[in-house]
Amino acid sequence: MAGVTDRPFRTLCKYFGAGHARRFQHKLQALNQINWLRQHVIKLQMVRKLSISIWDAQQKKFGIAER
Repeated sequence: MAGVTDRPFRTLCKYFGAGHARRFQHKLQALNQINWLRQHVIKLQMVRKLSISIWDAQQKKFGIAER
């Protein structure tokens, strides 16, 4: 099982049997996904300023865009 599963999962299998350890693994995976989602939601809620630079040889073309 080395390389296929991690040590905590093998420890759970040893103490509780493979059937019960499998249930724990699904719960742990769900908790990891919830934590990942929380972190990304917090990052998405951060307000960032946005600036755009417009460059062109014909400045008259973008005179309206500056205003």
